[in-house]
Amino acid sequence: MYEYLIGQFASSAGKKAGEFYTPHEVSELMAEIVAYSLKDRERISVYDPTSGSGSLLITIGKAIEKQGKSTDSIRYFAQEIIEATYNLTRMNLVMRGIIRDNISTSNNDTLRTDWPRNTLKDEPLLVDAVVSNPPYSLKWNPDGMAVDPRFQNYGLAPKSAADFAFLLHDLYHLKYDGILTIVLPHGVLFRGGEEERIRKQLLKLNQIDAVIGLPPNIFFGTGISTVIMVLKKSREQKDVLFIDASKGFEKVTAKNKLRARDIRKAVEVWKDRKELEGFSRRVSFEEIENNGFNLNIPRYIASSEEERSDLYSLIYSGIPKEEIDALQPFWNVFEGLKEKLFDQRKDGYFVLKENAQEILENFSAIIEFKKKVHESFEAFFPFLKQKLIAERQKISQSLAFESIASEILGQAEKLPLIDKYEAFELFSQHWTEITNDMEALSSQEGSEVFGEEQRQGKPDERNNPELGKEEITSYGEASFQLGAFVREALQNARFFPLALRSLNF
Repeated sequence: MYEYLIGQFASSAGKKAGEFYTPHEVSELMAEIVAYSLKDRERISVYDPTSGSGSLLITIGKAIEKQGKSTDSIRYFAQEIIEATYNLTRMNLVMRGIIRDNISTSNNDTLRTDWPRNTLKDEPLLVDAVVSNPPYSLKWNPDGMAVDPRFQNYGLAPKSAADFAFLLHDLYHLKYDGILTIVLPHGVLFRGGEEERIRKQLLKLNQIDAVIGLPPNIFFGTGISTVIMVLKKSREQKDVLFIDASKGFEKVTAKNKLRARDIRKAVEVWKDRKELEGFSRRVSFEEIENNGFNLNIPRYIASSEEERSDLYSLIYSGIPKEEIDALQPFWNVFEGLKEKLFDQRKDGYFVLKENAQEILENFSAIIEFKKKVHESFEAFFPFLKQKLIAERQKISQSLAFESIASEILGQAEKLPLIDKYEAFELFSQHWTEITNDMEALSSQEGSEVFGEEQRQGKPDERNNPELGKEEITSYGEASFQLGAFVREALQNARFFPLALRSLNF
């Protein structure tokens, strides 16, 4: 019914329903950045000046809930020019259970009508966060706007592209200690003329915090490359953080989609202003100035080298030395394994020994490493019991997810070779199934969970892969199945990227 109503509103506006949406994973990336930045505030005001369906605002609320705050502490401001879409925004916010007194909306042209306003003082209303995904390179009429206080200190965006006009409007309504995230076409980073002058002024005022490159073909209705720009009016750092998140995605039908691991990695790198080779880099104002205030990401982050085919290897077989050397992190951990697995020919190429699988299965360092991985998560089972069972009435699902995810990332980070974001992705993929189980468990009040007394007289099904959810007949069994499922998912080999995966055994 909800999707039908959205379709009806979309049809009346002469647009496809999908065009009202910012893809959920992009909204989530922006929302996580905003929520972390505002985590210490009691009450929060959020504004979307091109609200579309209101999905960005709703995602912000969910991200703030992960920080342990009530969504009732958030005040939402939404502005939209298309009347049918404006009605969709209001309907969407109300249907998501947001208190009506916390919702303020305006059906007006964002660039021609300055809103929100503090009507008592007749001055612009400033908010804690602004999030927006405005129409890309929209033609607009800047005549008479030179004296508008939103643009006075920066200049006017060209008639051919209103991208910076939207950005400056957003920045104008931001509190001195607030945060702005905005999705814009990649061209805003390097185009000249009026846009270069605005970009230069923003950099001189130290208001650009980060530039995050997104994969192409990720938005509805356009395949162009886009970026998320993060801005603040007041910053301690004197550099700009560049993040190239354009290569981490999965293809879903005809579109590209950020995975949970890609979002988490980008957010954590932004939080810590971490530099990762080929992914992120802090760049000084002086270096940007020397580049003519050009913010094009490839100027500051070198693209990873393209795969090259070794023709000799294809003709005469054998593995090139470069491919073996690329696995050096594995050889460092499993000392002596390379010599056990490969023979080197006179021409310098390597060949895999016929009994490679047997060598891998019996190599003592690999056995010990697997044991270490399992042991590192021994305390995880009671931790899950605490978060998913004992505290199920005290904390929200969002908060439980964040607590468990942080524990997984923390444990995985201690282990060599383990990609902690791959571990997070595995957990994230199963979260819906876990929460569905938890809702089923919550309907069985008063039972002892993770207890053995309810299993007396029944065969031990703990290691039975054939056990399906339809066979769960008691609260104790269901809770055990849930915990065992999560423990198995985190500890089995799917989440253990050894050399055999890289070598395609």
